[in-house]
Amino acid sequence: MKKSIQFYIIILLIILTFFLFGMGNKDLMEMKSEKSTNLLKTFSIWFITNGLSHYYNNQNFSIIIDQAKKKDIFFYHQGLITDKKGFICQIVIQRMWVVAHVTCYERKAYLDKTYEYWAIQFESKRKDFECLIDFYIAKTKGLNQEREIVYETNKFLEYFSIGDNSIIEFPMQRMESIYELRPWNFPEAFKGTNLEQIRESKIIKEMNP
Repeated sequence: MKKSIQFYIIILLIILTFFLFGMGNKDLMEMKSEKSTNLLKTFSIWFITNGLSHYYNNQNFSIIIDQAKKKDIFFYHQGLITDKKGFICQIVIQRMWVVAHVTCYERKAYLDKTYEYWAIQFESKRKDFECLIDFYIAKTKGLNQEREIVYETNKFLEYFSIGDNSIIEFPMQRMESIYELRPWNFPEAFKGTNLEQIRESKIIKEMNP
C-alpha cells in the first residue's frame, strides 16, 4: 500500500514539474520577445533620427549596420532607398524571432523643413507573439541632417497637419504602400479607419489586375 502511494506521489510530482517548467518557459519566451522588441524599437528610432542622415552623408549603410551589430541586431538587407516599391526608405531588422520593418512612406517639404511619415512594424512567426505597429512624423532641415520626431501614435495616422492648410499623409492611393503596411496584421491599430476591412488578397488583386 505504501509503495502504491509513493508511486502516485512521484507521478504527481513529475506532472507538476512539467507543468511548472512549461509555465516558466512561456514566461521566459515572453520576456525575450519583449526585450527584443524594445531593443529593435530603440534602434529603429535611432535610425530615423540619426542613422538615415549617415546614409545621405556617405551614400551607404555601413555605419548603420555596424551600430546594429553592436546590439546583436541582424540586417535582412543593407536597406533600400527607392520610390518604386511603395516607400521612400526601408530597413528590415531582426533580433531573435522578432522582425521590425522600419519604413518611410511619404516625404513633404514645408517652408524650410522636410517632413516624413514613418511606420515601425514588429512581427514574428511565433503564434504567441502579438504584432505591433507604431507611426511617426519626423522633420529635418535636410536629408543629410538629423531628424526630430514631432508626433507618434500606435493608431493608424491617415494624415498630420504640418502648417497652415498643409498636411503630410499616408499614400492611400498607392496599393504597394498599403501592401507594405499590412494593416490586416494589426487589427487594433486600424480599427475604425478606412483600412480596417482591407485584406491582403484584395490588395494583391488590385496590384496585379
